[in-house]
Amino acid sequence: MSYIPKTVITSFINKNVAKNPEQVQAVEQIVGGTSYPSPYLVFGPPGTGKTATIVEAVCQLIERGNNILICTPSNAAADEVTRRLLNCGISPDLIYRMTSKSVEREDIPEDVKDCINLKNGKIEYLHSDDMQHKKVIISTLISAARFLRLQHFTHFFNYIFIDEAGQATQPETFIPFAISMRHIRCKIVMSGDPKQLGPVVMTKYGSHLLGISMLEHLMEKSYLYKKDYSNKYDPNFLTKLVQNYRSHETILRLPNQMYYDSELVACAGDKVKIAENWNHLPKKGFPIIFHPAYGHEENNESHSVANKVEAEIVMNYVEKLLDEGLEGMQISEENIGIVTPFRYQKSIIMEKLENKELSKISVGTVESFQGQERDIIIVSLVRSAIFKNGKKPHIGFLSDDKRFNVTITRAKCLLIVIGHPRALQIADCWRNFINYCKNNKAYYKDESANHQNIKNRNRRGRKRDQNKDKSDNNQNIENRRSRTVVNKEETDNNKYKDLSTGINYPADSTENEIKSFEVPMSEGNLSLDNHAEPVAAISTVAEAAQPEEPNEPLSGSGNKLFIRFLKFFRCQKR
Repeated sequence: MSYIPKTVITSFINKNVAKNPEQVQAVEQIVGGTSYPSPYLVFGPPGTGKTATIVEAVCQLIERGNNILICTPSNAAADEVTRRLLNCGISPDLIYRMTSKSVEREDIPEDVKDCINLKNGKIEYLHSDDMQHKKVIISTLISAARFLRLQHFTHFFNYIFIDEAGQATQPETFIPFAISMRHIRCKIVMSGDPKQLGPVVMTKYGSHLLGISMLEHLMEKSYLYKKDYSNKYDPNFLTKLVQNYRSHETILRLPNQMYYDSELVACAGDKVKIAENWNHLPKKGFPIIFHPAYGHEENNESHSVANKVEAEIVMNYVEKLLDEGLEGMQISEENIGIVTPFRYQKSIIMEKLENKELSKISVGTVESFQGQERDIIIVSLVRSAIFKNGKKPHIGFLSDDKRFNVTITRAKCLLIVIGHPRALQIADCWRNFINYCKNNKAYYKDESANHQNIKNRNRRGRKRDQNKDKSDNNQNIENRRSRTVVNKEETDNNKYKDLSTGINYPADSTENEIKSFEVPMSEGNLSLDNHAEPVAAISTVAEAAQPEEPNEPLSGSGNKLFIRFLKFFRCQKR
């Protein structure tokens, strides 16, 4: 779709923005209000300068006399926008950083305090009459609900910006939407990345609704924000930033292919190439390492998880980086960030760092690192167990694509991932990453570890063979026993049949003696429980009475012995 700007901007506050066609497009379309009454969306993948674009648009609008409300999901994001506006030369007298009275003064950054209304050391809200002298008001989404209670504060805002909109729940986003209805022709601008972590929802029962941001919902459901037949977005409603200023091309390549249609362009330059010749890289020029670790995860009382083997590997890499540096450049603690999904693992790593007096290294979960970046990122994934949901194996929330995307896009120069490859292969995203490392020879191979793994496999193989031999022997014994029992039962049945139908009585036996010999031999009369010993005796006597050859007639002594036993058994039965 052709791009015809409604407003052409010739002078930019940030000269770097002027060199980026997508950022220029976004600023011009925002200032021109081309999407009104629909929101304008700025789709900003990692490291593409999303916040810089929003700040530039705000500066341009201030120059044109507009009044602006900026809302963010968190205080940290609101402070960052305030800081950047001040760095662009906007006077603190024109900015009001509205924050809750419950915020502690020591939690307020020093460079932001000039924009907060402090009286006697306490935070106080500005009166509505005083707020009308401000050009920019910055608050969190929840704090912005105050404007809905101010009945007479209307027809003031020309623009409402929702920064980091991908991390806000839809009910939170409705607050600035409701505020815009009280102001004439108030335009809404939303910026964020629906491919990164969304809103934090504390209950699984509402995650299917609250876990999807308004930004993601609009991009998925509304035709205004979808690509057309030429595979492009309508610039009147959405701009996708594609120039990445953060990461080395090899770090950016995989998430670019998986989530951003291979449209991102690595523009960070030589400053992110300092790790290409590091001695510990499996492949020079490819600053990514996947280090397989075969430790076992363990739980604490809070049901969080840690992996001490991975924690030791993390410390080894930290010490190597601090001792050796990269390309002759000394690496400081501030250059390194350690990301782990579990708080228990975070506490173990932090304890090890404090023991080494390295407390300035940032350690945090994936959520805490969203929006941040470091020259070097070390990831400890911890997980070694595989779970099953029905018949489908899984590794929990590590399988989430958004979490994976945030995890690997924090690094600028060097990315080191430590994890259990067999467990991680369950998740598509991590399987793609492992294969990506293998295909590019970035899969770390420790010969001693491989030797130990081979020994373990051989040991397990020998144990399996022993168990198999033992099982086979047990099965053979069981089969022999089964055949013996079956043959014995068949023999006994035949003997019982002979006893009832083909007994050779002595020639001089009387009729009464013959009747006394005819004992019923049915299964009910010969209960194995009640007559176990007599049945065994029958078998023994019958075997003694059988001829050695099949055609040999029964001997007289054998018949007499058998008849005596029958008399004995008859007496026992009575």
